[in-house]
Amino acid sequence: MMKSVRFYKSFDKALPKPIALNVWKHHLGFIREAIPFCNIDFIDSLLEQLICIKGAVLDIYIGSLTPSEIAGQIVDCLFRENCLDIESYNSWIIQGGNFRNITLQDGSVWTLTFGRFTNRYVHIHPARYSLNSKRVRSTTLKVAILFSVLFMNKKTKFSLQNINFIRQDYFHLSPVKGITVDGSLGTLIGCILDEKFE
Repeated sequence: MMKSVRFYKSFDKALPKPIALNVWKHHLGFIREAIPFCNIDFIDSLLEQLICIKGAVLDIYIGSLTPSEIAGQIVDCLFRENCLDIESYNSWIIQGGNFRNITLQDGSVWTLTFGRFTNRYVHIHPARYSLNSKRVRSTTLKVAILFSVLFMNKKTKFSLQNINFIRQDYFHLSPVKGITVDGSLGTLIGCILDEKFE
């Protein structure tokens, strides 16, 4: 159980080396647990964190494994493959066409690539369209997280005005013309606030 919110550059330092995983970008359970610890005092740090979420679309893990369990299973697999050290891992990744996919105990598939950090060279994220993951736009995720933080303890309506306020004032994005509760943003906000993905 999380006791405080964690912010970091690029990867979660609480995970074992050599794993690099951006849990704000790729792990719904982490986001759900972090939201209650994010108050107005953390907004600047949170925005800095969210700006690190790059790319047009991404895959987010929605299963029940914790980040530590995911990292542990991947480290175990690399140990069995005898490619846990940086040189062996790099060769193994190159032989796989610069990436490898690993299936974990819950059936989720994770893509491994060679990362850019010396001690965190095993870069991981959910494989595209894999079991226990959803593909979302990065802007949708960022807006959903910030909406959940700003309005989690208020009965604030999920409205076009509130969403465009976040898009424009915090992320300098153009306003959208319409939203629906059952659209991708509304569904993700509901999921972050502990509802289920349908």
